[in-house]
This record gives sequence, structure tokens and C-alpha cells, in this order.
Amino acid sequence: MKKYFLFSFLIIGLIICQASVSVFKAWDYWDGPGFLRFTLMFSDETNYEIIRMEDKRLFVVDIHGDFKRETDVVSIDKGNVESVRIGSYKPGITRLVIKLKYINEVKVYQANKKKNDQALIFVDVDDYYVAKIDKNKQKKQKPFTVVLDPGHGGMDPGAINTEFGFNEKDIALDVSKKVKWIFDNMKQNNIKLILTRDTDVFLPLRSRAKIAQNLEADIFMSVHADSSYRESAVGASFYYHSETSSSVEANWVAYKENKDYFIEESSEVSDVSVILKDLKGASSQKNSSILAGIVKDGFVENEIDIHGRGVFCASFTVLESSYCPSALIEIGFVSNPEESKRLTGNIYRYDLAKSIASAIIKYYEFSKEKTFENKNFPSVEVDEKLVNSCDAKLNFYCVNKDYLKPVHKQGGNKSENNN
Repeated sequence: MKKYFLFSFLIIGLIICQASVSVFKAWDYWDGPGFLRFTLMFSDETNYEIIRMEDKRLFVVDIHGDFKRETDVVSIDKGNVESVRIGSYKPGITRLVIKLKYINEVKVYQANKKKNDQALIFVDVDDYYVAKIDKNKQKKQKPFTVVLDPGHGGMDPGAINTEFGFNEKDIALDVSKKVKWIFDNMKQNNIKLILTRDTDVFLPLRSRAKIAQNLEADIFMSVHADSSYRESAVGASFYYHSETSSSVEANWVAYKENKDYFIEESSEVSDVSVILKDLKGASSQKNSSILAGIVKDGFVENEIDIHGRGVFCASFTVLESSYCPSALIEIGFVSNPEESKRLTGNIYRYDLAKSIASAIIKYYEFSKEKTFENKNFPSVEVDEKLVNSCDAKLNFYCVNKDYLKPVHKQGGNKSENNN
């Protein structure tokens, strides 16, 4: 009888163990600014191990999960990636092998929660050396480079407004796209604006600043929307990085924005980054405080409400890794009923974008000590035909070129309507 119970216990244990083994589902890749991302999807949460190879151009990671299909071998030839192979290394282990063009940094991120009932593992391959070679070819004509970072994204919604049904990540992306649209449609080639993301995708905080570093950006700006337990809190605020906070409220804002949804592991860890941070910290902080003040002035000129005195300092992860003047912009409070209603308006978000664009131009003039020739922003009006054919929620997610149309007259930093 004892042998029977022991045998039954072993069988049940084996079944439980087999049931708990994660299974590989799918993979894809995304060509981001300054890096290439691979996404691996599994049925259940799992763990992984980075395998150090003698050939440093081979990045290998073993993931605990069954691979029940034929091995995928794909020649990608994008950025720093030459090819990728993913398949079963041995029972219960899925192996990803990335062949690099250059020895470079590769990072692995594991989602803290499932998306669409699938566990996610992200692998980011840095394109720094490829980007650097391309930049050296055009070094003489390098424009003033601005990296604009729409906060949050993907499974990280940021602050949520339940009354109007929108998230911080969507507002940040929409306003940032509008800023890029402004510069793309101005007759100028002095300023080049690059977004860290132009779709609803998540980027770890330090990877956002890394994009600015790789592109040797002149300034880095991160766009967010604020929230508060006080509904009366209203207005835009502007932050620069400092180890000490200017107020308890600034410290709380930094705490909220520093929350990261992913566990990060890097294949290469260097003390050089810490040294560079110490060397560049003082001068960068001074210029960052100037940048934050200039952005505030841009909002004041466009008659956008300012929260308190406007400019604050605190310790932000997304800013501390940037080696150029950096600022974080909270464009308003989604927790304030009146301000959140304004934020749903397409023209109002265009006014916010013009405020940021105006600040970028002013900082360009300040740092380069030269005048920006064309300061006329494209004036726009709502395209009623397009708006009427869609519901209000779609109007919220729009970008200028889709739901706003340019009008003939040019200039002016204040739109005539706040629709």
C-alpha cells in the first residue's frame, strides 16, 4: 500500500511539473531609434540565463521553456544585427542566438506581468557603433539634435483618467508627435527632432536616455502628464535632474515617473558610465535648469496654466542617464476635471506642442548664439469632415497630419480655438 501511495505521489508530482513548464509561443523584432528589440513570448512566466561565448559577436540567452516547432534562422541585417537563430537547445530550454556585426551592449528585460496572457522577454541590441559610423560621415552637417521622449507606453499606461477614458501614455505620444510634425513642416534644416517611440511600445527608462547618448543629442526632453490626489491641482510643471529635490511634491513626482515595469539585465556593465556621470553632472545640471526655465516661458507665452512656480528639481532615472541638457515636462493634470477636458481637445494639444517647439527654438538660439530664421509654426484647424466621420475617442488619438489640416495664414503662437 505504501509503495502504491508513493508511486501515485510521484506521478502527480510529475504531472504538476510538466503542467508548469512554460512553452514558447512566438517572437518578433522591432527596429527602434538606436537599437533593435526582440520580443519573445511564452505561455507562462519563466527565467533566463545569458551564456558567455568565446566569440563576443555571438549573444546567447537560454530561456526556460519548451520550444515545440522547427528552429527559426533569419538573416535580418538591420542595425547591429546580422542574423538570429531561435530553437530548442535541449528539452525545456529555448535558446536565442544573435550574431552581431560589432561587439556591443545587449540588454535583456523581463516583464513583471503578462500581456494578452503571455509572458514577455525583451532583448535590446544597441546600435551605437553603427549609428556612430553613419554620423561620422555627416559630421560637418550635423544639425541641432533634439530627442523627445513620450513617457510610458505599452503595458505601462502612466496616469489614467477614467472620466474621459484616456491614459497618460497616449497624451504624451500625441503631443510629442505634434511637436515633430511642426518641425517636419517648417522650412528649416537647423533642428532635427527624433522621438524615442512613435507607437504604443514600452521602453525602459535608462534605454530612453541611451538613445539620446547614441545620437549625441544636444538636448533631451521627456513628456508626461501629472496626477494628484487633489483634484484642484492644475497646470504644467517642468523638472530637471538633481540628487536633492526642491520639494516634497517634486520628490513624489520623481517617485511616480521612476517606476519601471521591467527587470533589466545588461550583458556588459561598465564603471565608465558612472565616471562620466560625475564629470558631466555639474555643467549638465546648470544647462538643464536653464532648459526647464525656457520651456516654462514657452508655456507662459502660449497662456498655458502653470503649476505653482513651475520649475522644480528632483532625481529622475530617465534624466540622470542623459549626458546632455535634459528636462521632464508634465503638461497638465489628468486628475483635474477641467484640465483633463482640455487635454482631450486636439487644438489644445497642438498649443501644448507649439509651446514645446517654441522652447526648443529658444534653447537653440541660447546655446548656438544665433537667430533661428523661420519661427512661423504651421497654423491649423480641425478638419470637420474627418472628425465627423469618427467618434470622439478617435479624435483624441489623432496626429496633426491625420485630423488637423494646415490653413493658409502662417505664424502665431496661440491657436484661435481650444476645441
